[in-house]
Amino acid sequence: MLGTAQRNSLVTIKNEWADILAQFDVAGRALLTTATPVAASQVAVVLAFDYPALLEQVLQNTVLQTQLKAVLNKHALSNELVMISQDEWHLDRTEYVEKLKTGAAPQIDLATLPYVKVAKATQSNNAQQNAEHESIKTDEPQIVSEAKKLFGDDLVNIVD
Repeated sequence: MLGTAQRNSLVTIKNEWADILAQFDVAGRALLTTATPVAASQVAVVLAFDYPALLEQVLQNTVLQTQLKAVLNKHALSNELVMISQDEWHLDRTEYVEKLKTGAAPQIDLATLPYVKVAKATQSNNAQQNAEHESIKTDEPQIVSEAKKLFGDDLVNIVD
């Protein structure tokens, strides 16, 4: 991906990122606000997330991924996504720059990236989890369930 990254593609997506986020509901926007476009090309967009836990939630949320791809497509941007943590991004970028300095420009196939495989693998798991989740009905308000989904049961404290 880094071998095909283009500055103008990155500038374009960064300029349109606020408009892209505005097209999501509050929960989706909250998750994607922690992401920053760090590389882009005609092939893919790399989003680096500040918090690995939120990255994991986005990787498991196929509905959000599909919606993000549709929005990127609507903005005439690449709709292939590579989602990683900021830490992974810094490590991958440093490794890539070091290889360039030694004269070895690595060609990276998107299908071999572990975070893309995680996104694909979780799609089938996510469908199964959604079916199980829908079968379990709770009496809690929607805002509480959204908060638990975003931040986890252990962090959400409900005060009546």
